Amino acid sequence: MRCVKNLLLFALCSLTTPVFLLAQSNPPTLGTSAPVKWERYRAKDHNISILFPKMPTAWSSPIGCSEVYSESYRAFAEGVVYSLTIYSRKQNEYPCTRIMQFDRKLLLDHLAKIHGTKADDPNVVAAAQDGQKTNFKDDVVSIWVLPQMSKDRWIELTIDHRKDAKTNEKEFVESLDLKSNQGRSIGDGAEATIGDPDTGAADASAADSTSKPPGDPLIVLSRPRAKYTDSARSSGIQGVVRLRIELLRNGSLGNIEVVKGLKYGLTEQAVAAANKIVFLPRRVNGVRVNSTVTFEYRFSIY
Repeated sequence: MRCVKNLLLFALCSLTTPVFLLAQSNPPTLGTSAPVKWERYRAKDHNISILFPKMPTAWSSPIGCSEVYSESYRAFAEGVVYSLTIYSRKQNEYPCTRIMQFDRKLLLDHLAKIHGTKADDPNVVAAAQDGQKTNFKDDVVSIWVLPQMSKDRWIELTIDHRKDAKTNEKEFVESLDLKSNQGRSIGDGAEATIGDPDTGAADASAADSTSKPPGDPLIVLSRPRAKYTDSARSSGIQGVVRLRIELLRNGSLGNIEVVKGLKYGLTEQAVAAANKIVFLPRRVNGVRVNSTVTFEYRFSIY
């Protein structure tokens, strides 16, 4: 269901690649955290508001060689990730020989990927109708899609979780308001993903991660694309920034170590993007543990 089955999310997820994974224990910090408090937030530049359990991260980006512009808001709470994504039409800004059009066919293909069927499937065609909110659900994810192609956009609500997790799906989905400027402005969102306060219940020392007992793997749900700087582009700088990142058991990020950097602000942009990674922590014998990953952020001039 995740990135490999979602046409547009795959384009975003493929921008960074994990090259190393190692369970960690007893970290020096548990990153940024906050208690769960469901409040109404409004999306930047939209009359769209929804309840989130914490201030979400915010990330927007055109999808290369397409007319598709993606704006995503994500929050982690109690082992669940709640996401609001707005896909809209925007003029392509890359020098491409072929451009993916923002049209009904794109929506149908997207829905077909989510539902695991063909674009001419009657259920997919029905789900593509304007104002028709439809749901796809399995054991670990629930996706609600609301097409508004008459407004050159569609909206998705996603709840990612483990099989045994309790979610507030009903509260989250039913709180979506498409005609509201009420609530706390998300703006540019949280600077880093906000985790849960650590109560000791998810102590990594409670499990021997070196013996590799049965458990749940780390799942990285969102790896925002690092943005080019004007100075790097004008100087023709290309290459890779490599970061070693602690993904903590409470859903937040710990230390970010620069393994390989680039000039002209590209390293800083990679770190800023890494801070907004959203994930479900690895679990060993039902206990959340910390992980260390190495990601590469590639910068290429189109």
